[in-house]
Amino acid sequence: MNPRRIVRVIPDILIALVLLIALAAAIGCPPPGRPTVTLNVCLVSGELAGAYCPASAVARRTYYADPQPGEPIAPTTACSVHAAPDHDPDPPDPDPDPDPYPPKAKYPLYVFIPELLVADGNLDAFAESARQARVWGIRFFALQSWSDPLLMPWEPALYNGQPVRLVIPDDGINVPVYDMDRLNAQYWGRLTVVLSILKAHDLEAVVSLGDNCSLNTRQMKLSYPFLVALDTMSAEELWPYLQPAEATAICTASPGGLYGASKFDRYRDWVGLVVGILKTSGIKFSIEIQNEFSRLGWEQSSTIPYKWYEMMVLSGKAHGVPDDRILHSGDIPITTQFPGVYSMHGIERAGMYAFTGDYSRLMLSGDGGYAGPFAGRSETDIDCCGRHGLSVADAVDLARMIADLGIKGGYEWMCKKMWRYSDYRANVDNIPMDVPRAMTAEWDK
Repeated sequence: MNPRRIVRVIPDILIALVLLIALAAAIGCPPPGRPTVTLNVCLVSGELAGAYCPASAVARRTYYADPQPGEPIAPTTACSVHAAPDHDPDPPDPDPDPDPYPPKAKYPLYVFIPELLVADGNLDAFAESARQARVWGIRFFALQSWSDPLLMPWEPALYNGQPVRLVIPDDGINVPVYDMDRLNAQYWGRLTVVLSILKAHDLEAVVSLGDNCSLNTRQMKLSYPFLVALDTMSAEELWPYLQPAEATAICTASPGGLYGASKFDRYRDWVGLVVGILKTSGIKFSIEIQNEFSRLGWEQSSTIPYKWYEMMVLSGKAHGVPDDRILHSGDIPITTQFPGVYSMHGIERAGMYAFTGDYSRLMLSGDGGYAGPFAGRSETDIDCCGRHGLSVADAVDLARMIADLGIKGGYEWMCKKMWRYSDYRANVDNIPMDVPRAMTAEWDK
């Protein structure tokens, strides 16, 4: 752990107000000559850090004691995002209100909306309709680099007040470089809102911590923070393209690609931040280590991908995520070495790829189902690129197969119509509930 990122959190309201003179503008503090106050601030809420704010979300911030117009104002209220764990619930009233929702489907049933955090449409209304259709929860990406717009967990980096960018004219690359010591309050606020909506409608959250599809193009790859941040870049490949060039002075070389050991502390921080928000929300949740995990060109004999994956699993477990709440997809030989649920992608009609493991820990998913022998063939569920989703008739056959084979992880549905108008931003208003209703009806027989 980098010592400069370890911050002691002062309990609750007993925040010490300390007058001091800042030492240098180069480290982000006000210049000398005026009285200042230095506080522990929660980077997620922007408020005073409290006892329940995770250390990785807390930073020292210095403010002018008497700010002038346009200068930052010191927060005065305690963090409203990170709260004490819920106490034991009070005994129910003698005549409690009836449960507004029907029982959930007999087998786990999820809807996959990767870019949920920036999706168009009425999320509250969608969540209500999904739960009424007996859906269990929603899977979405906490981090990806292809949606429109991009919403990242970290702020772009600055060098002497100037944005740091990666500019490669021959490839048409002009993207921000991120500073993983500066959390983006807009991102964390949006994540908190989305989780609260799902929880209010009795839906679970299945959160993918990373996404290998974000590496499909060079533009996507060089927008992925774990490859393009101040201390996650390859010095040889990327530093020559930094603007301003002097920004290399605040960079730390990070060899080894996406799975390089030099990034492990950053990954552990990331897992802690996401799991911390999930716990604080009170929602029932699972985490997926990496959507469609792959070796990324490493030889079969290389242990590097395995060591990265192991590190991520252990980090989730260290933050209290139980084995049965860890989801895996992608490279079967690596991922199935770890406990949890394995999600087999590309399934939109009855039939499945070879799986020699235990069906009781298997889930089937329509993610990627537009290609391959089990591709969707609906005539109504079609996206803007002409890809077909799961038909209602095939949903019935698929539900029957899941029951017959004892696939305890159930199914994850990826509706194509949500991308009817854009391949980069879903619209939840375009998601009908015909498929979930057909599958639950079949399971009820």
